[in-house]
Amino acid sequence: GSSLFPSKYPHLYYVNPTVTNTGLALAYYLGFREVYLLGVDLGFPEEKFHAEGTIYEVDKNLAKDMESVYSFSGELEGNWGGKVKTSFILRWAWVVFEDSMRYFTSMDENFKVYNPNFGAKIDKTIRISKEELEEKFNSLKEIDKEQINREIWKNEIVKDYDLQEFELTKRKMQ
Repeated sequence: GSSLFPSKYPHLYYVNPTVTNTGLALAYYLGFREVYLLGVDLGFPEEKFHAEGTIYEVDKNLAKDMESVYSFSGELEGNWGGKVKTSFILRWAWVVFEDSMRYFTSMDENFKVYNPNFGAKIDKTIRISKEELEEKFNSLKEIDKEQINREIWKNEIVKDYDLQEFELTKRKMQ
């Protein structure tokens, strides 16, 4: 994926281990300077996944295979105080979030990340309440998506590629 970005970003860092880490890194590399971590808990008040009916609850064999990765094995400081339980993979994601926030904010002091979640506290993020979040979102004016797209392409944040360059058909057949 890093080939889609300008040469000043030859590699994308801080994109693992979860899709939420990827999302934060992509937001930074794409030039966004205000990010909201909605649903990025990284820990829970109880030893229970945040979404009922996940594949780990439904498929007991998979749950057993993944137990060492997803079993709750520690605690982190909660975003709103107290402690939250976490697993190996969520703690790893939290470590990467903290590292990436230190890096991104050192590179650009205007990079702001808001954390309204009841999960883990993430250093360098800004805790925001549900009420503050609603007020902030309600105050937004109509956004001109076409203008934003023009700015992204004009500033060459993302390169324009002809899909033929990737020879996807050949790659699928290999």
